[in-house]
Amino acid sequence: MHRFESNDNLEDCVCPLCGQQSYSVYMEFSPFRIVRCKCGMYFENPRLTESETLKFYQNESYYSDSEVGYQNYAAQESTLCLTFRKLMKNLEERRYTGGVLLEVGCGYVFLLG
Repeated sequence: MHRFESNDNLEDCVCPLCGQQSYSVYMEFSPFRIVRCKCGMYFENPRLTESETLKFYQNESYYSDSEVGYQNYAAQESTLCLTFRKLMKNLEERRYTGGVLLEVGCGYVFLLG
């Protein structure tokens, strides 16, 4: 399995929602950060380049036998679905539902399943 080892594979990015480059750091886990744009969108910046990201997701072991990814993603379906149901209930209780939800990821879409 490919491991991330170099800052050379990182890129700064603009807000994926509004395109702004102005943000504040929300959380840091070096070398990555979660930032908050002026428009309210949270996103990772810097992020892995597309080619570096593909190295992870194109390898089937990322989903089944990985120190970097999942031990067995498919076997965790019931647990992940329960977690996501609780997440949606929590969002509903806080009145954050009723809009549009876009699930972005490279997994098996358990959140929306």
